This record gives sequence, C-alpha cells and structure tokens, in this order.
Amino acid sequence: MYLKRLEIQGFKSFATRTAFELGPGITTIVGPNGVGKSNVADALRWVLGETSGRLLRARKLEDVIFSGSSRRGAAKAAEVTITLDNSDRWLPLDFTEVAITRRGRRSGDSDYFINRKRVRLKDITDLLLRASVSQSSYAIIGQGLVETILNLRPEDRRFLLEEAADVQRYRLKIEEAQNRLATTRDNMERAQFLVDQIAPRLSQLGRQARRATRHDQLSQELTDALRAWYGHLWQEGREALATARQTLDRCQQEQARAEAEIKTWEEQLAAVREELARRRSAIADRAFEHQRLSEQVSRLQEHIAVAHQQHSGVIGRRQQLQMELDAMEKEMLNLARSSVEDSRRSGALEEELEAGRRALSQAQQELDGLEQESSGMQRQAATGEEKAARARAAVSDVEARLRSAADTRSRLDEEDSQQEERRQALVSQMSEAARNLSGYRAEEKRQNEGMVTALQEQDALKSRLEKSQVSLLALQESCRLRDLEIERLEARLGVLTDAQQACDARTRATAPVLETADTPMHGLLGVVSSLIRVPKGLERPIEAALAENLQAMLVERQKDALAAVQDLARQEVGRVVIFPLDSLKEVYPLNIMKEHGVMGVASQLVKCDGRYRKIVDTLLGRTIVVEDLDIALRVLRRGMGSVVTRDGILLHPLGSISTGRPTSEGNIFARQQELTSIPKAIERLVRSRQAAEEEMERLRSRIAEDESALREVAGTLATLQDQRMQAQDAIAQDRRLLAQLRGEMRWLITSQRRSAKQAASLTLQDQRLQEEKEQLLAQAAEAQEVTQYLRSAASLFGERRQTLLQRVTECSTKVASLDGELRSLSTLQETRQATLAKLDGEMSARQAELRGIELESTSLTGNVEAGWQEVENLTHQLKIYSEEVEPAQRAIASLENQEREHQAKESTARSRLLAAERQRLEAEAEVRHRLDDLDSLRQRTEADGLTLTDGGEVAPAPMPAPESPAWLPSGDRDGDGNGHGQASRLPPVAGGAIIDPQPMQERIQRLRAQLRSVGPVNPQAETEYNDLKERHTFLTSQLADLAAGERSLLQAIDELDEVICQRFKTTFHEVAQRFSHYFTTFFGGGQAKLVLTAPEDYRTSGVDIVAQPPGKRLQSLSALSGGEKALTAVSLLFALLQTNPSPFCVLDEVDAMLDEANVGRFVAALRELAQNSQFIVITHNRRTIETADSIYGVSMGDDSISRVLSLHLSDVPSN
Repeated sequence: MYLKRLEIQGFKSFATRTAFELGPGITTIVGPNGVGKSNVADALRWVLGETSGRLLRARKLEDVIFSGSSRRGAAKAAEVTITLDNSDRWLPLDFTEVAITRRGRRSGDSDYFINRKRVRLKDITDLLLRASVSQSSYAIIGQGLVETILNLRPEDRRFLLEEAADVQRYRLKIEEAQNRLATTRDNMERAQFLVDQIAPRLSQLGRQARRATRHDQLSQELTDALRAWYGHLWQEGREALATARQTLDRCQQEQARAEAEIKTWEEQLAAVREELARRRSAIADRAFEHQRLSEQVSRLQEHIAVAHQQHSGVIGRRQQLQMELDAMEKEMLNLARSSVEDSRRSGALEEELEAGRRALSQAQQELDGLEQESSGMQRQAATGEEKAARARAAVSDVEARLRSAADTRSRLDEEDSQQEERRQALVSQMSEAARNLSGYRAEEKRQNEGMVTALQEQDALKSRLEKSQVSLLALQESCRLRDLEIERLEARLGVLTDAQQACDARTRATAPVLETADTPMHGLLGVVSSLIRVPKGLERPIEAALAENLQAMLVERQKDALAAVQDLARQEVGRVVIFPLDSLKEVYPLNIMKEHGVMGVASQLVKCDGRYRKIVDTLLGRTIVVEDLDIALRVLRRGMGSVVTRDGILLHPLGSISTGRPTSEGNIFARQQELTSIPKAIERLVRSRQAAEEEMERLRSRIAEDESALREVAGTLATLQDQRMQAQDAIAQDRRLLAQLRGEMRWLITSQRRSAKQAASLTLQDQRLQEEKEQLLAQAAEAQEVTQYLRSAASLFGERRQTLLQRVTECSTKVASLDGELRSLSTLQETRQATLAKLDGEMSARQAELRGIELESTSLTGNVEAGWQEVENLTHQLKIYSEEVEPAQRAIASLENQEREHQAKESTARSRLLAAERQRLEAEAEVRHRLDDLDSLRQRTEADGLTLTDGGEVAPAPMPAPESPAWLPSGDRDGDGNGHGQASRLPPVAGGAIIDPQPMQERIQRLRAQLRSVGPVNPQAETEYNDLKERHTFLTSQLADLAAGERSLLQAIDELDEVICQRFKTTFHEVAQRFSHYFTTFFGGGQAKLVLTAPEDYRTSGVDIVAQPPGKRLQSLSALSGGEKALTAVSLLFALLQTNPSPFCVLDEVDAMLDEANVGRFVAALRELAQNSQFIVITHNRRTIETADSIYGVSMGDDSISRVLSLHLSDVPSN
C-alpha cells in the first residue's frame, strides 16, 4: 500500500485545489523558505485525525484555514483528501483505492469521509490502527521534530518502540477489558448492596406479623375515644369559619367589579386594535395595489415601445410601397407619353399614306389612260416595276426598323449599366445599414438585459422592503406584548410579595417578642421552610410531610430554646415550635431501592446546607415520596414509615390519611419558587425586549438602505429606458432607410428584368426583320429583272409614260414606306399597351397592400393611443392611492393614540384590581387560617383512622382503597376558582358530643402510648417475606456469575499484558541492534545503544539512549552537537522504520543539520528503506533531491497562495 494522491484546498497557504500525484519510492518537495512546503506535512497529519495545535503549528482549527491575502479573500473551509492504493488489501476494506477526506469549517467542526461516505474520527483511527498507519510518532516527522525524539523522557521514548512493536491494539483490548471489569465490579457492588439491604428485612417481616393482633385491639378502643373528642372540636371550628367567609365574599365582590371594568377596557382596547390592524392591512393592500399598478404601467410602456417599433416598420414598408408606386406611375407616364407620340405619328403617317395613295391613284389613273394605249407587255412591266418598288420600299422600312431597334438596344444597354452601378451602390448602403441595425439591436438587447436585471433587483428590493416592514411591525407588536407581560409579572410579583409578607405575620409577630424578652434569644437560625430548597413539582408533598413543622424555628442550643419557650409562655403568644440543633436526636433516613413510581426519601429529594442536614433527616428522613395513591398504599404496607404522594396525600403508618394544605399559609415552597422565578422571567423579558429593540433598529437601518437602493435602481431604470428609446429610434430610422433601399433595389431588379426581356424581344425582332429583308430583296431583284425586260420591250413608249411611271413608282415607294412604318408603330403600340396593363395590375396589388398597411398603421396608432390613455389612467390611480395613504396613516396615528389612552385606563383599572386582589388575599388568608385549623383537626382525625360522615358525625374510616375517598378534594379550588373550595365541600356537622375534655385527653394519650409501644404492623408480612426470599436467592446467584466473569477478565488482561511485554522485548532488541548499525554507518565509527531504565521490567521501563561518536568519550545526549544529534535521531528513526516499516513516511527537513558527507550516508540509507516504504521528503539539500523518483516544487506569488510544479525523473531523458 502507498499514498497515491494528495489533494489540498483551503488548507493554510494552499487556497486553491492542489493535487500531488505520488508514487512508490522517494518524492521530494522543494522550494524557498516560507512558501508552504511544511504545510504539506501538516495537511497529511491533519487529514489523519490530528487535533493537536502544537503539532499542526496552529493555535486553533480556524488557523489551518486559508486566512486570505490582499488579493484573495479568506476561505470558508479547508479540505484535504488522501488516496491510498489498496490493491494489496493492506487496509481491511474491499476497495482497490481508499480515499480519506477531512473537511474543517471556521466554526471548529470537522467532517470525515471514507470514499465520500461520512464517518466518525474514531472509525478512521480504528481503520488506520488495524493497518498500522497513523499520523503519530515516527510516521510523520515535522519540521524541527527530529531532535525532539532525543529530548523525550525515557518513559515517553518507550512509546516509539511500542508503536514499532504494534502493541497499541492490544492496549485497546486491555482498556476495553478493564472497562468491562469496572462495569462487572459495579454490578457486583450493586447486587451485594441489594442483598445486604434485603437480609435485615426478612427478619423484620416475621416480627411484624406477631404485633398485628395486639395493634387491632388497642386501635378499636382509641377509635371510640377519638370519635367523641373530635366531634366536640369540629363544631367549634365551623363557627369561626362562617365569619371569615362573609368577609371573603365582600372582597370577592369588589374584585369582580374591578375585573368587569378591566374587561370593558380590554374589549374597547381589542376593538381599537382590531380597527388598527384592519387599517394597517388596508394600507398594506393599497401598497400592494400601488406596486401592482406600477408594474402594470411598466408593462404597458414596454408594449407601447413594441407598438412604436412595429409602427416604424409599417411606416418603412409604406414608404417603400409608395416609392414603388411612384416609380410605376413614372414608367406608365413615360409609356403613355410614348403612346401619345406614336398615336400622333401614326395619324400623320396615315394622312401622308392617304395622300400618297391618292397621288398614286391619280398617277395610276393617268398611267391607266396611257396604258390603254400600251400593250399588255407594258402593263406587265409597270406591274413588275411597281412590285419592285414596293419591295424596295419594304426593304427601306425594314432597315429603318432595324436602325430603330439598334437605337433602342443601345439605350437599354446604357440604362442597364446605370442601373447596375446604382444596384452596387444600394448593396453597399444596405450592408452598412444592416451593420448599423445589428449594432443598434445589440445595444437594445444590452439595454433590455440591463432593464430586466434592474427590474429584478427592484422587485427583490421591494419584496425585501415589504418583508422588513412586516418584520418591523411584528417586532413592535412583540415589544408591546412583552411590555404587557412585564407589567403583569410585576403586578403578580407585588401580589406574591404582599402574600408572602402576610404569611410571615406569625413569624414577624413572634420575633419582636423574642427580641424584647428578658433573656434575649441567641442563635436563632430561621424557620424550617426558609432553610430548605425544594425541587419544582415536589412542593405539595414536602409541605404535607412537614405539616405544622413548616414554620418551626431553629436555634443553635437547647438552653436558648428553653429560655425562648418560657418567655413566649408568659406573654401568651401563638403556638411556636422550636428545634435546638445541639440536643436534636439524630434520625437516620431510610435507604430504599429504586423502583417504578417511588421517587425517593423526602430528605434526599430536598437540598439544604450541611449544618441543617440533621434537622432535615429528622423531619423528612422517614417519609417516602411516591407518584400516586396506589403505589403509596403498596409502600405503606411495608411498614417503613409515612408515605406521601405528589398530590400531597399523606398516609401515616397508623393507617390515617390526610390531604390539603397543612398550614394556614399554604403553598409556601411554590410561592417562594415563584418569587424567585418571576424576577428572572422579568429580566429575560427585558433582555429579549432590548434584543428586539436592537433588531428593530437594525430593520429600520436596512429599510432606509433598501429605500435608498430602490431609488438608485429606479434612476438606473429610467436611464436605461431613455437609452433603450434612443436605440429603438435609431433602429426604426435604420429600418426605414433599409426599407427604402430595398424598395429601390426591387424596382431596379424589376427594371433590369424588363430591359432584359425587351432586349431579347429586340433580338428576335432583328432576326425576323433580317429574314424579311432578304425575302424583299429577292422579290425586288426578281421584279427588277422583269421590269428591265419589259422596259427593253417597251422602248417605243414615250417620255410621258416614263414620267408617269416614275411618278407612280415614287408614289408606290412612298405608300409602301408609310405603310411599313405604320405597321411598325402599331406593333410597338400593342407592346406598350401590354406593358401598361401589366403595370396597372402591379399598381393595383401595391395599392391594395398599401391600403392594408394604412389600416395596420391606423390600428397600431390606435393601440398606442389607447396604451398611453391606459397609462394616464393608471398613473391617475397611482396618484389617487398616494393621496389616500396619507389620511389612512393619520387615522392609524389617531387609533394608536386611542390605544395608548385605553392602555393607560386599563393599567389604572388593573391597579384597582391589584388592590382588590390584595384585600381578597388577606381575606382568603384568614379563611385559609380557619380552614387550616379545621384541616389540621381533620388530619388529626384522619391520622387517627377516623372520618366524617354525611351527617357530620365522626366514624371509623373505611379501609384504604386505590381510589380517593369520597370527601377527598381534587384540587385547592372549586370549579368557579374560589379559594375556599375545600370548605364549601365540608360535610355538615350534627353537633359535638357532651364530654369532659380532660379525662378524655388522658385516656387518649394512654391508649396512644400503648399503641406506640406495640409499634407499626404489616398485614402483608408473609407475602412480602416470600417475595424477598426469592429475590435474595436470585441476587446471590447473580453475584456468583459476576465473580466468575471478573476472574475471566482478569485472566484475559494478564494474558494481553504478557503479549505486550513479549512483543516489546523482541522489538526493543531489534531496534537496538539496527540503531547501533545505523549509528556506526552514519558516523563512520563510534557506538550507540538503547538501554532500559529498569532492565528487568519490560512492562513499564523507559528507554534511554547512550551515544559515543568516534574519537569522543561516552557522553550525554545534551553534549552532542546539532549535526550529531540529527544523525543520532535519524539513526533511531531509520531503525524504527526498518523494524516496522510504515506504508508511507513524511520527513520535513530532517537533513537540514547534516553536512555533505553525512547527507550521502543519509541518502543511501533512505534509498534502502524506500524498498519497503514510501517517503515524502521536504528538503533543501541537492543530494537528497537527486536521489528522488519525483520532485514537486512549491512557490508563492504576491497573493500569498502556494503553487506547485511536478517533475518525474523517469520522464527526463538520460542525457
């Protein structure tokens, strides 16, 4: 197994994630001082679970986390991961690679992971311990720690050899066995204690059964005497109670009137608060509506901007169509003008043709007359001549048409050249416009993104502002409630203080008497109730157990108590109980076993000073506190003493049961606890209110900051909107220009296509005219030949005939030329009419499209106007909401003033209520005093096993049952909350018996004495004896089993200790031998050895080092030089590594103190050990670097962050 990879992030100077790819052999880490090389060793030690700040060179965990620099902030956590190659299953895990990760945070917490699964530090420690891998002792030698090995005490140096001997797991087993042994012994002690507790109880149960019969006889006689005695006393107590209740009724009526007044003010205050909450909610709703309208206005403005943009596009398209229509109209106008000119030319030609034809007809007529005189041959010659003339005229017409077509083609070529130049210019302008449009669109996109970001930030600020305002209102309401609670607690504290003072009246009444006595009372320590601290929840059972002793006085000496009693007797004050500490008979408290439902002995449940423990044990040591009445009855049958439940029901060993408050004051301990807890609660409320005030101040500051930020965001948003509008205007302008250019381009393309079609038509026409010319020339030649023949044949005709013929020929030529030109004009007119029809159709389509664009433009304009109208309406609504908020806030301020006024009046009413409560409490105290007298009498009656019947007579009490007696009250108050609920449920008394009190008392005392001599009895003694016998047998067998387990554990510990001793002995001799070898090798002579401080004791003996360098005397380690100490420590380190090789070892500048020669020996030994262990060496030494298999260079820049550069020597060429 070897360390394959080390990853560091946020640890000390390695702020960024840095990975070290490691391999078997030797890896060196080099670099200047202070760049973080040693932090690599610290990271390895830290990830393996090190928590010592000294070894990590840090005072606390936070110091190992990157603390930041001038260019980089501090890291929040540090994380280090090592990846171990486990292909040989060195670690007991079924993985070829094991990744161990530790992640630490600035809070001081650390998380541990194995292969990304969260584990505990103990899991990692146990895993590495089982695989002999850890971060302790010689596996990781930090900077300057190599000499520490020499400076260790012999006892501490022994730990190095124990680690090499791999005995730590045996020590853990011994520790585990010792823990189990301690547990076993504790169980034995508890079992023996229980056996010792049960044994006396067995004999006691036998004696109790014999006393039971005698106890029943005496109890019957005592019951008869007590029935007559208690009936007499009961009637006297009832008469005094009636008078006290009348006074209490008057006080309760006064309190009821005060409570009704408070209720009235509370209702009015609740109504005001409800109205205030409603108004605040309405303002919050209006604020929400205001925000909603603002957002709607923003959305409408965006829609209007989009409509503007669409309208700009429509306008551009309309302008383009208008330009196309204008171009078409111009072309149609040109064609119309050409048609008009052609029509005029055609009319003129027709007139000339008609004139020519008339002239020809006239000449022909003349020629016909002449021809009447000529022969047929002459007519034929004339006909041929005419035919030739017409052919020549037709040829002339064709040539004229060819010249016209050539002129048209030349004109078309010139127009095509001009249109091509214009097209290229338009393409350049359109490219530039497109680039500008793209730039403007990118700018608009950036502005839109900025606006979206600003709107999101605005929404976030508004949301946070609303939350802060809601939190502020909640805190204000919380402070108000805390103030009310503080007032209530202060009022309650005042009431309790007055009640406490009233309840202390007897003590205060007695104290002046004692102070003014003839012999002043010395050593007065206080009353019992003030010296005892009762846990919460146990007030009622402790009060019931103490009964009349609650207000008993405690003095130091008996003589002081006797003197005080005599003075009190002479002055005839109330009855006082005094306990002298020096003569008090000590009563040892019960020692009971824990069981379900039994809380413990009363004296052990309360707290007091050590000097008062004696009186507490005397009064409460024989009283057991239990959960409920069923458990109390079961425990009472054991005869161990009195039993009291948590409800204050006291069961005496004689069989009597008592309940209720035992004193006239009642609830003394509860009142004392409340007097203690209320000031603390007030203090907590004051502190929490101060914290709430601080939080409110913080919220106000944050609200102000948010409002300021909101204003800044609004300004930014307005700027971005202006910039976006400018960009949109530029985009619309570019679009219009681009649309205009596109329209002109389309017109040019259409014109070029039309010119091309016209040129093709002219080419076809030229071809046709050439063919026609050739045919006409052939016809003319043929006619000419006929004419020449005829002329030669008609030479006899005269000059007149020649003149007429010439005249006919001229007319015929002219008529043919005019006819040909007229036909050419007709053809051209037809072509122009077709072009006009086509242009008219295109214009109709463009005009229809233009009308659609006009409608769309009108619709967009209407939408924009409607949008602006809606924006104006919403803005008006926003203004209305803003105007409505101020009156609502004034109304809220008025309601708050009313709330404060009602609170003041309510406080006044509460003051009157407190006064009424004080008077009621005083009256209740008097009633309770009378009730306590009756309760005391009732308790005495019940303690003596008697009860009151429905007729008010004293009768024997029924046997105790799990359920409470019919007359037992379930609480201190009745259903209507009156403090005299118990008295209202007292049965009527028929009247006391007529007796002689003195003889009756003497008889009762005599019977009591006889009962006391008999002692308590237990009717269930035999059953309890059998149960205890069975439990005693079970515990005895358990003790035997535990003793056998103890012997087995002791034997296992001895065996493990022997294994540790043997392994240490073997390892010690091996390490000592190798230490001597390395010492001699490194020093080139001399001697050194390891010795035990106690040679015969391999279990605890320390390990000392004796060294003698060559040429020197045997001397102590402190006398060695720095280099000699380093070589000696390295010798011991290498001896340990060779004896028990560690999978990997980290050496931090171990060779720093070595000279050149010793470095060579060190490197040779290091290379030898590298066959079995992986070494990571931090060094500055060149020779150590040369022997490494791979090198990592560490550097640090201006940002105080360590960076690494790796070099594997196997990758370097051998030359």
